[in-house]
Amino acid sequence: MGSYGYRRGSDWESELAGSFLFLVIIMVAILVTLVVVITVELVRIFSARAVRPSPVRRPLWIALGALLGCWLLAGLLMAFAATAAAGVYLASWSTLVFVVGVIVADKYAAQFDAQESDDELALADVLRPWVTGAETAASPVAA
Repeated sequence: MGSYGYRRGSDWESELAGSFLFLVIIMVAILVTLVVVITVELVRIFSARAVRPSPVRRPLWIALGALLGCWLLAGLLMAFAATAAAGVYLASWSTLVFVVGVIVADKYAAQFDAQESDDELALADVLRPWVTGAETAASPVAA
């Protein structure tokens, strides 16, 4: 009897496995890129808002302390099989709340930066001498 077209380890199975592996690698690369981008943004916000005087300086440090405390508690919960899922949930949700909170604090502090820049020199202040008639009458180009 023949094999009736059945071959062990056929080509479509290996192609499917290769395609699945390729998709997993792409998803891991996207995830790693997101983690790096978010970490760089958090470091930028902390260096700009938490180290220098800012209206959100204290809340940022409190949020970082709370995150580290949640991670410590999550690590303790993950040490036991019965509470491992609760530890994973606590770690992931506390990280998400921290990231969102830091971004909101940055947006809030940016409002004060905009107000400070309004008090500084504006474009109209720089162009005002050229717009007045006294300056144009004294210039040799106006004659």
